Amino acid sequence: EELQDEGLDQCREVQPIPSAVDRNLLSHIRAYIETETDQLGSAAQVVDGQRYIIYKNAFDKIIENTTAYKNILTAIKREYDESIDVLLKGQKDSLFLQRKLKSMASEPATFVAYKNRVTQLQKK
Repeated sequence: EELQDEGLDQCREVQPIPSAVDRNLLSHIRAYIETETDQLGSAAQVVDGQRYIIYKNAFDKIIENTTAYKNILTAIKREYDESIDVLLKGQKDSLFLQRKLKSMASEPATFVAYKNRVTQLQKK
């Protein structure tokens, strides 16, 4: 959280922005990011996914409103999106594997319980 706030503060210090239109765009994007992130608060993993969406949308707005650097920004955005997709997939895979490991760890105990029950039934 602190690093994100520092990054946003650093964005405020970037100077000069040549035109009023660009300054206005930056102001709107900054307000959008602040409003959306404030609404999220500081929750867990779900919030991280939503933060990616907020910054993705902000990046899209910048690309839509630029002409000079549109190609390079589009390429950067594509790499950003692919990296985020890999991270999100890794998180999903990790959760799946944690659950699977937990269930596999309980299998021996379940097997022993079944075996004991079979022995009990055979004695009857």
